[in-house]
Amino acid sequence: MRAFIAVDLPKEIKTKINHFKHQLKAELTLDSPRNAIKFVEDENLHITLRFFKDINDQQAAKIKEIIKTLSFEPFNVDCEELGVFPNENYIRVIWIGIKSNNNLEKVWAELNSKLKEEFGTDRFSAHLTIARVKTRLTKSQIEKIFRYKNQKFGNFVITPKMILLKKSTLTPEGPIYTDL
Repeated sequence: MRAFIAVDLPKEIKTKINHFKHQLKAELTLDSPRNAIKFVEDENLHITLRFFKDINDQQAAKIKEIIKTLSFEPFNVDCEELGVFPNENYIRVIWIGIKSNNNLEKVWAELNSKLKEEFGTDRFSAHLTIARVKTRLTKSQIEKIFRYKNQKFGNFVITPKMILLKKSTLTPEGPIYTDL
């Protein structure tokens, strides 16, 4: 199964981001072919700490046990700045930055260390994906995105209970995420 370790977002942060996402979607899709930009479904917003392309039930159980061993003091994160991957000339992902004074990176490093024996190591960039881009964007669309570069979306506190293993089932309508 496809799965990932995620930080679930509080409802109030999801609401703010979803409001902005719908505003940006309306602006970007005016001069775009149908389905050129796929925005993340409102309920699917999350921060990915680690992705697993194909795991079995035993591996999922082991990952869940590792997640339970995480112990850290709750810390504040700021959701701010709009960015893109891989670069502004070739956009494939539109994201919101996550600032945590390296606390989230420390949680990721602990997870990565505990998972590396069975699953290898991984890279991490603290961000929250809001859209995937399937075709080349116009200069006008790129300018619209970067008009929001310094946008602030609020902050929240991350606790160990917010870190979950989720199953990702791909469907023609989009992915369905289920807590494991």
